[in-house]
Amino acid sequence: MTTNNSDFEMTNGAVPVFRRSTFDQRRLYDKDLDRDLSAMEQAEALLATLEAEGDEAPDLMPAILAKIEQEEQSFADVGIEDFRSGDWDRHGDRIDFKTLWQEGTILIRCVPGGVEEAHDQPDDQVEHIVVIAGDLNVGGRVFETGAYLAIPAGSTHPRMSSKGGCILFTQYLAA
Repeated sequence: MTTNNSDFEMTNGAVPVFRRSTFDQRRLYDKDLDRDLSAMEQAEALLATLEAEGDEAPDLMPAILAKIEQEEQSFADVGIEDFRSGDWDRHGDRIDFKTLWQEGTILIRCVPGGVEEAHDQPDDQVEHIVVIAGDLNVGGRVFETGAYLAIPAGSTHPRMSSKGGCILFTQYLAA
């Protein structure tokens, strides 16, 4: 297979031409991608303006190193962990969980099609659930990112499933 070199020409200094249409479509619904691409396009435009004026690009390395040092100092005593890392335990078919800072405070990860059948809620604990990402169907009602649910102590916890997958923050607190 031969590749045309023009396929690899850069658009706005960041995205190859052959991938640009894919990014243009995704950025319509992916606000983070749109923000990142806009920032790269603005940076490229600024550098192009400086080059056109004959000015040399400023030496940004001292400022970058100072910001890195400032961030390291700001977060020196803060516990930061990417939720995807660490140990996850199996909860059920297509459902995993990860204990966070204390027992009863967990993340739940459901892959598409994950199901937890209805079950009795402990008499002494209320289950608080926040949908961090994705979709969660609880008893036939679909909740999306940002939704909060509280399952009362001693109740029957409705069947839960996820069509597209989800991440849940769940905390069990005394009733």
